[in-house]
Order: sequence, then structure tokens, then C-alpha cells
Amino acid sequence: MKLLCGKLRYRVNWKGWDPNLDWYPASSLSNSPIALQEFYYAYPNRPGPPRNLAYWLECAQKDKFPEARVDDNLEGLEPES
Repeated sequence: MKLLCGKLRYRVNWKGWDPNLDWYPASSLSNSPIALQEFYYAYPNRPGPPRNLAYWLECAQKDKFPEARVDDNLEGLEPES
């Protein structure tokens, strides 16, 4: 996990695949919000979580795909309303 130009990027180890050194934008992991949440429970001092993690978790609970948002790759949870 790193910040690049103010945007979150993640290195992911895919099960059953060779090691991957690519960096993926947070938006590429919007369908894996539980794994992201577990990452931040394990590493609370890392930058992030993605701004729309709560929205992605809500979509997962409703078994629907999240719609892309312009701020998907920014860090920090979206402000409470």
C-alpha cells in the first residue's frame, strides 16, 4: 500500500497466481471491501483507508456492484453527514 500523487495504490498477492509486483488503484479493489477492511484492522497506521470503503461495504452487504466515483482512489473515509 502506498500513496502516489495523493492517491492510494495497493500491491496484491492473488491466490493461485505467481507473485505480482504491479500496483493497483483502490478503485480496482472496490469489489473486495472486506479484504480492505481487514487490512486496515491489521495495519491501522497505514495511509487510508479508501474514501469510499463504507460505500463499498454497503454494496457488498446488498450484493451489488458499487458505482465508480471520482474520489474512489483518495484516502480517508468520506465525511459523516
